[in-house]
Amino acid sequence: MALGIDGAAHRGALKSNGAAIAVFGTGLDIVYPAKHRNLAHKIAERGLILSEFPLSMPSKAKNFPRRNILISGLSLGCLVVEANLIAAQ
Repeated sequence: MALGIDGAAHRGALKSNGAAIAVFGTGLDIVYPAKHRNLAHKIAERGLILSEFPLSMPSKAKNFPRRNILISGLSLGCLVVEANLIAAQ
């Protein structure tokens, strides 16, 4: 559901009569980013939205790595479009 390539991929899947799965880093009652509220509703109608967080859980930076674990478990592969280089410690 993130801005950029994530939203574009969801829209592309729906436009081609496919389904999409969105994994929220918030409770299911909070669409983040709010700009994607309509997109989230379309995904819920033709695909799946899920979250491991309780209702009313706001967007917090620490939620997104946990969300990414679910995404990786649902995925057959991963294409990294943009990432920061983190030096090994």
